[in-house]
Amino acid sequence: MFENSHYSSPEIQQLLTEAYKQQIGHEDLYQAEKKISNRIGQALYDEWKIKIKQMTDPHTTAVRLSVAANILDYGSHHPINIDEAITKVLETEFAIDHSDVLFEKLKEARNILYLCDNTGEIYLDKLLIETVGIHQPVIAVRGGAVLNDALMEDAEEAGLHRLGKLISNGSNAPSTILSDCSPGFLEIYEQADLIIAKGMGNLEGLVYEPNPNIFFLLMAKCDVISDLLRVSKGSFVVAYSMELWN
Repeated sequence: MFENSHYSSPEIQQLLTEAYKQQIGHEDLYQAEKKISNRIGQALYDEWKIKIKQMTDPHTTAVRLSVAANILDYGSHHPINIDEAITKVLETEFAIDHSDVLFEKLKEARNILYLCDNTGEIYLDKLLIETVGIHQPVIAVRGGAVLNDALMEDAEEAGLHRLGKLISNGSNAPSTILSDCSPGFLEIYEQADLIIAKGMGNLEGLVYEPNPNIFFLLMAKCDVISDLLRVSKGSFVVAYSMELWN
């Protein structure tokens, strides 16, 4: 099926997921895992909503927690231990850390687009948006069920619709593949002067796009992404697109 093809990893997963859905006769193959992830995410949000107020640098802590939550990914082969990831993320130097640039850009930006990744993870995205004070962002989720990626109903359950405008990107790829996204999403994407893209999937879809406004926040959970970013597997990353290849 994929011999001699030029499909990216998210595009292959998109095709495989649709084939699995037809064979199994179920639209949301990771429904049970997503419910578990959302319960974990809600508990983490409730815990850290209180703790973060006691931190000397709550903004940096919120970014780090959001990156740690990227481990809640059933599409990778990385074992999921969120408590271990949080402990590590609060103590470890990031392999790529353009957080200072991100905070400066947040002060200037007027049209902020936040690209979500996984269920569960979105609860700490919520904490990041609230803590940093991102005003009325556009928050985008997947347009169809794929892996344990967040959909509209997941984001609404997490309360993201109360923080800004919640939209679907119109695509059921586990990524942001612009050629597969809806015209409405693309219009918002083009107008955004700051884009926060969570997770490896969004990195794979956007890493070679000539857009100077993207920040990638993720945990490098596989060899391909680690090699691409020239970091060790398991590393934490906050990478500004304009500085990523310098």
